[in-house]
Amino acid sequence: MSKKYKGKLCAYCCKELSVTGDHVFAREFFLIDKRDNLPKVPSCKKCNQDKSEIEHYLTALLPFGGRHKDAHENLKGMVPKRLRKNPKLHRNLAEKQAYILTKRPLDLLSPSMVLPVNFESITTLFKYIVKGLANYHWGVYLNDDILIEIMALTTAGEKFYEERFFRLNCKARVKETLAENTFWYEGVQGVDCPQITAWRFSVYNGLQLAGDSESPDEISSVIGAHSGPKYIFENANKKMKMKT
Repeated sequence: MSKKYKGKLCAYCCKELSVTGDHVFAREFFLIDKRDNLPKVPSCKKCNQDKSEIEHYLTALLPFGGRHKDAHENLKGMVPKRLRKNPKLHRNLAEKQAYILTKRPLDLLSPSMVLPVNFESITTLFKYIVKGLANYHWGVYLNDDILIEIMALTTAGEKFYEERFFRLNCKARVKETLAENTFWYEGVQGVDCPQITAWRFSVYNGLQLAGDSESPDEISSVIGAHSGPKYIFENANKKMKMKT
């Protein structure tokens, strides 16, 4: 392995020295012939192992909700092998799959198959991804003093993110497409504090997530994330409470 990624500060925990380079987006999300030039950052042994465990779960599950052609290829070619290695997950998907009515264009309702997903795993993975991308693009470390929030954005959430983060002045902006839209992301960095960042992610051309208790009929296809010092979030929450 290249010395480029060894003996550096881990991009994830920001405490330990790295022993390897880690792909911010796991290579297993992509078809074999589309795994070149993926973002990579230094990682310590523990972070690399912990992130890998979450990725093993989600690379077997998320292609079911994708609309990208490669998600379908992944389902046919790679997911069955992963499920054979994880019979517990295979049984859980088979037992708990269900159908719900979801909104389509022109407010039409149609049945869609849904599978159970541990959103905490998605949240944890995207916290790793946000830390990795902040380091990869801007050399920024998001340590324990930095709060990262992850959410599946409904239509209203996407509008909020656009107005709250992406229309404002920023220090830096990045927009990347990986493997023909298998993953797409956009990020902005705050002007006064480099640890203030905001991100939008599209997975498999719009991973379809349902189950928001406030908007049960809506499908979220974009994942949003933002980071910043904890005191900024605390002060913002106090102001919101004062207005209500």
